Amino acid sequence: MTKPFRYALSTILAITFVIPLTGQKPSADIVTLDASCNKGAYQACFSLGTKYATGSGAPKDDSHAVVLFQRACDGNNAQGCAGLGFMYEMGAGTPKDVPHAIMLYRKACDGGGSLDCFLLGSLYDAGKGVEKNRAIAVSLYQRACDGHDSSGCGELGRMYFYGNAVTKDETRAVTLYQQACDGGYPRACANWGAAYGLGRGVAKDEAQSVILFRRACDSGFADGCATLGGMYESGVGATKDVTSALTFYQKACRMGDKQACDHATHLQ
Repeated sequence: MTKPFRYALSTILAITFVIPLTGQKPSADIVTLDASCNKGAYQACFSLGTKYATGSGAPKDDSHAVVLFQRACDGNNAQGCAGLGFMYEMGAGTPKDVPHAIMLYRKACDGGGSLDCFLLGSLYDAGKGVEKNRAIAVSLYQRACDGHDSSGCGELGRMYFYGNAVTKDETRAVTLYQQACDGGYPRACANWGAAYGLGRGVAKDEAQSVILFRRACDSGFADGCATLGGMYESGVGATKDVTSALTFYQKACRMGDKQACDHATHLQ
């Protein structure tokens, strides 16, 4: 778990887009949000855009989501800029344009958008669209975390755990993982679980590791489900149970983890 993380829209859009729910009819909530957005309530524009981007409560429509995120961002809504930037970064509903995404993230981050600081930091962390610079990434993750963005705290923890552009401090990393996991960032739950499994930064406790990987899995993080499958298959931290292992591998497979699909096929 050493790579910088792009948690699709599940983090960017209020941690709701792990497995999109497509083909849904507009709900009463959509009508209310649309009316509010048309009256200049830019948070409503962002929330409505999220629903169209994820297909949650509305038919999935990336192009319409881009329009709504643009309206929110034009109204100085930092979350709207984050959503719009991510759509440009991924080329969803609009031609891919990473430099434009960076501009949007930077503008909103400088304006106090903690999520945008995280997104910008992850680009510097990965060297995507900018020259790779983990020191800048750490600074941006710190700003995001200070602004109560759980994803920023989680990725800052990863930097401390591995000593990337900071002095290695596994104990501090575990504290940040816990903060981020409790704040709803599932990758941090998995990293926290890994720390317990390895006994790094915290006393080794494989049973606690299983609990935390389950939290990550239940929140839609495929790696958490796949790791659980391996733990049940091998009997690490839990009683060996091939049926449970298969269940978790299949769940990770449905989330797009090809290796988990292979493990599931092997167990069937």
